[in-house]
Amino acid sequence: MKRIHDSLQRLFQRHRLVFWYDPTKEWSETFHAYPDDVPPRDLIAKSIGTTTDTPGLPFFLTEIGYFTRTAAFSYTPRAVTEDVQAKFLLDAIFDAYDLGVVRTYLYDLIDDGPYANSGVWTSDEEQHFGLFHYPLQSPPSSSAKPVAVAIHNVMAILSDTGTPTFAAEPIPFSVMTTGAQVVHNLLLEKSGGVYELVLWVEPNIWTFDGGAELDAGTTSVSVQLQTPYSVKVYDPLLAATPQDTSTAQTLVPVSLGDHPIILELTPP
Repeated sequence: MKRIHDSLQRLFQRHRLVFWYDPTKEWSETFHAYPDDVPPRDLIAKSIGTTTDTPGLPFFLTEIGYFTRTAAFSYTPRAVTEDVQAKFLLDAIFDAYDLGVVRTYLYDLIDDGPYANSGVWTSDEEQHFGLFHYPLQSPPSSSAKPVAVAIHNVMAILSDTGTPTFAAEPIPFSVMTTGAQVVHNLLLEKSGGVYELVLWVEPNIWTFDGGAELDAGTTSVSVQLQTPYSVKVYDPLLAATPQDTSTAQTLVPVSLGDHPIILELTPP
């Protein structure tokens, strides 16, 4: 064993190679995805397509993020407003899961420094990827950027305190639109038989070469259900409480803008 140890030690000292045993079989393909002039889904799909070192392994998105600037600052390449950061990362969370990514890690939790005080961008862009402003205040919610609030709302909407393992039973539904945007959907089921249907489109909402937000407009969508459900409509950018409720619905109209909307479907 000592000879093996010594050999590995020499390799580490020379090449900084690290070896470990993987009894839980968590080997994975990992990749990062950072701002580009495409929507998050295209960015993630492109990264998956170029990550082919070991086919068959699950994908871990170990870093994705957008760094922010305030409205008062002049344009800096690739920086987005805090509202746009929230919209991009909400899309990215659902895109990654829908595209088969097993785990997604957002970069990062807290800004590394405050925004610069002048009207010209002088800060290091790496300082402002956080979900929270620097310095973190008490309570932390007072330092939250819109993205942190939105993710909190998503977690509250999708939370399930029931049995952790159960036999999922997908329900038939169809999503119809006359718009030009591709409508993405993700159906999730809770242990009590309640369903969460996430709907989103990804229009261009930011020009990375010009630093300006674009009007996404709206896409009218209809969700056709085979049997009636009570419906709650959630907008995680606004609140963890429903924006609209209705009962005994088989056809649910939804207006999609530039971030995901969640329909909670409860059987009678």
